[in-house]
Amino acid sequence: MKIDGLITVRSGFGHDETLARLETAIRANGMSVVARFDHEDGALEVSVSVDAATLLMFGNRARQAALVKALRLIALELPFKVRIWQEATGQ
Repeated sequence: MKIDGLITVRSGFGHDETLARLETAIRANGMSVVARFDHEDGALEVSVSVDAATLLMFGNRARQAALVKALRLIALELPFKVRIWQEATGQ
């Protein structure tokens, strides 16, 4: 499904490896992971089965503060978010 404003990038690695690599890249670029939501675990708590899916929220507080100071409405987009998922096909 294509949604305007969203960018989807296919990884050559599985869910867990992609997640680990992304977290490493986030930290290597001076940012930190603010929150991590495991949608698969959450769904299992209510007896629903979903494919592996994790939402990461990340950023750099000092840089984000400067962005918000310059453009208040950018706060609606911060911290940055990325969703990593693996489809039933393994992709």
